[in-house]
Amino acid sequence: MGNELLISALEYAARGWAVIPLHSAKSGNCSCGKPQCSSAAKHPRIKKWQESGTTEPKNIRRWWRKWPDANIGILTGAKSGLVVLDVDDGCDRPGSEELARIRKQHGVEPTYSITTGKGSHLYFRHPGTTVVGKVKLFGAGLDVRADGNYVVAAPSMHANGTRYAIVNGDVPLATMPLWLMQETIKGTEQEISKGSNMRQANSEVRGEILEGERDNRLFRIGSAMRGQSAMSQTEIEAALLTHNAKHCVPPLSEEQIYKIAAQVCKYPPELGKNRRSARAEDNPLHWFPFSVREWLVSENIFLMTDYETGWYINLMVRAWQRGGVLDADLTRLAKLAKASSVADFESNCERVFADFEPAKINDRDVLINRKMAEQYSETLEKWMQKREAGEASAQKRNGTTPTYCREEQMQTIQ
Repeated sequence: MGNELLISALEYAARGWAVIPLHSAKSGNCSCGKPQCSSAAKHPRIKKWQESGTTEPKNIRRWWRKWPDANIGILTGAKSGLVVLDVDDGCDRPGSEELARIRKQHGVEPTYSITTGKGSHLYFRHPGTTVVGKVKLFGAGLDVRADGNYVVAAPSMHANGTRYAIVNGDVPLATMPLWLMQETIKGTEQEISKGSNMRQANSEVRGEILEGERDNRLFRIGSAMRGQSAMSQTEIEAALLTHNAKHCVPPLSEEQIYKIAAQVCKYPPELGKNRRSARAEDNPLHWFPFSVREWLVSENIFLMTDYETGWYINLMVRAWQRGGVLDADLTRLAKLAKASSVADFESNCERVFADFEPAKINDRDVLINRKMAEQYSETLEKWMQKREAGEASAQKRNGTTPTYCREEQMQTIQ
């Protein structure tokens, strides 16, 4: 385990997280030798740990050669680019109960996290301005570890014999939530605004849609789907759910997505006529994206018969036109695939739908190609931004109102 601790410490350092060695647990006591240690198996083995925390492999190896069973500490704050929410259930008011309330009220984006001896740690990206550590947030077992602090990392051993364990290792760090920034950013409103602006700028680079703009952005995407492709409410719901899950921080609930789609569909598809390009080929949604590389390396396609390949192409083109969504009706799908026999299609369509997954959208059964749905909505949004920039420029020149998204269509869903 000493070797595993070293390997983990080096992996954290490779992420850019500064590491320090901590005391370890020995038969329920702390390796520091104090019988009543108040921070058993949690406090640093080195002096001036705030300055000594490092990502340098040579120093880390030297520490774990000296203390092979040392627990791992990770510095939080700007030095590692981390803010950690410590959820402690070993207190009068369990942190997990308060976190559940926060999730319901604000939402908490999935992020890298670990289980601890008495709860969990949720890791967030540091916003770039001073963030103050705080204990018993909202009077519950929630502590914030930020600038000048550290946390115990997996696979360290808690004094109670429990090992810290990673539970969301493949999930990237989430942006620090706005509600947490408001509770912990030090100083004036200007500092909070600075942190929010940096958070906004970083999120735009990552393609994230933050609180305060989620409803509006999804409404605009849904409106374009309705106008450009006359998509049905179910198809718009499926596409928005996919876009919401990938880009919104934190994601809206399914109920909120259904409300947005319902409001979008109050407007008839004809609204899109005055937004259509003069030439259809100028619209990127006009072209079905085809990757020769993926086609040639797909084992599924390689195994298809000629008629299965024809069905596949017809349905993929149809799915692209509907945002990656197909109605889960085999009789209708056989017709769309141009199959000569419904029975033959039902018996041999398994490979045709390998890239789709069944889903229930607002109590309606559909098939979704997740990759295509993401590609469609992202292509649409980029094109919308380009069109809006052009219309805004025209409005400035002519003093007219943009036709792309009128003010009355942009009401935020409450």
